[in-house]
Amino acid sequence: ESFSSEVPVFMDIRPWGSMSTIVAHSFIRSNRPMPKPIARILLAAILSDTLNLRSVTATTADRMMVTLLSILGEVDDIDGLAKGMFRAKTEWIVNLGAYERTRGDQKDFTCNGWKLGIAVLEVTDVNPVLDVADKLILELRILKHEKGKTKDGVHDRRKELDFSYVFVVDVTNQRSQL
Repeated sequence: ESFSSEVPVFMDIRPWGSMSTIVAHSFIRSNRPMPKPIARILLAAILSDTLNLRSVTATTADRMMVTLLSILGEVDDIDGLAKGMFRAKTEWIVNLGAYERTRGDQKDFTCNGWKLGIAVLEVTDVNPVLDVADKLILELRILKHEKGKTKDGVHDRRKELDFSYVFVVDVTNQRSQL
């Protein structure tokens, strides 16, 4: 598959923890007023992407933008907002089946010729996820095989994943389980 354009494509790539920091930065640089709902959405996205600024990917730019967006969005309790979001996400994940958990936030990688599939589940309580580990393992085995299906319905063993993992991230304690 390819992409083409008749005009140069604008891209703004920065080593910041959230693309929403870049979007908010663009608002500010263009001297455009930011409506309160937009400030709140961007704030929530930055908090989600950077695990409430506790992730190793959080940057000074993210921290500064969270402060500014909380003012523009009139959000007094940033930590309370983040905790509420993570709690809601945990409830949502816990109510998913094993199929959805292993495919929702799943990406494929190749490293030294090995094909890896990695799914990530960010939760505030790992126990409800680990309680169904046997079902997750079964779905990971199915997923490895399914990746071998081609668009025309033919199975190609060479396209199957060699390994498939689920990382269960405890966002409260900043720990992951594989």
